[in-house]
Amino acid sequence: MKKFQYLSLFFLAFCNISPVAIVTHGAFAQNSTWYQPGGLFFETLKKEANNLEHETVSFSWDQDLGGVTHYERLNAGIELAKLILDFAKNGEKQIILIGHSYGGHVIKAASQLLDDFIDDFAMYGVEAETVVTATLDKKSIEQSEQEKLDLQQAFLQAQKEVQTYKEKLELEQTKGRKDYFIDAVYTLGTPNDMPDYVANMHVIGNLYNFYSKGDLVQEIVGDVLLPDPKPERAVDLCLEIKDDGWFGWGAPNHTEIHAEIVAQWILCIPFILMEEKIGNFQNFSFDLTGNIFFSKNNPPVYSILDKDEGIGSFGQFWGWFTSWIGLNNHV
Repeated sequence: MKKFQYLSLFFLAFCNISPVAIVTHGAFAQNSTWYQPGGLFFETLKKEANNLEHETVSFSWDQDLGGVTHYERLNAGIELAKLILDFAKNGEKQIILIGHSYGGHVIKAASQLLDDFIDDFAMYGVEAETVVTATLDKKSIEQSEQEKLDLQQAFLQAQKEVQTYKEKLELEQTKGRKDYFIDAVYTLGTPNDMPDYVANMHVIGNLYNFYSKGDLVQEIVGDVLLPDPKPERAVDLCLEIKDDGWFGWGAPNHTEIHAEIVAQWILCIPFILMEEKIGNFQNFSFDLTGNIFFSKNNPPVYSILDKDEGIGSFGQFWGWFTSWIGLNNHV
């Protein structure tokens, strides 16, 4: 393992990059410890980040109503976008974002606010009237035209605030740039297929959607898979964790998806493992849904997920069950 770490350090030094990893929480989780200094996920991530000469930062966002409203996530997106700009200003850092559940929405909102070229209020091709509707789940009620206009105005004001901050820092983004304000995004159990929160791939380099077949929350609130058409630099990755849960089944539930072992390896997925030909990652593809199997004391193993593989094992059922009875209630 030391040889692997030394090779990784050489790779980073050769590329002359100084990465920063920013990790954030989901709804009802502002006061959770896992993503903060001292928390299990954060400290494990920090330890591995140090080996790769990464900086690790915790991002907390205000949740007066638990983080389930659009305005809370939009306001958080403003602050996250400013933090990203601060890092971009202070040197050519590689910026990596990790968000659990609705924290992924905050990241995607920030990506929209960082784009100079959003036309007609639209987010990545979404029709203007659906851009900032406060979607809470697939069955959200219809909003009045005034509510839609208010939300659109809030988005425009947020975008203006971020653009003004960018100008103050004398940062520019041009069409056709080869780099991105956000180099990589890892979402953990983030509900997808919600028009309010579409990742802006003009701003994001690569997007990795980590999901689990045992995550009932992600399935109910949004969707486990990214919406079609999926961007070419985005991929769905199904996670399995050996000895996960009470009975050792492989499909983590909503909170277990930010497990310590995920923090240990996430910054290496996929390119460092691909470069070292570890865990079959040399066969990694953005074009196909993948599966990543984590087990203690071993590197993760990658494979192409069989599209016909159903949801029916007891491990997947247990992940759903723990979500349903409240052992897994943070979005």
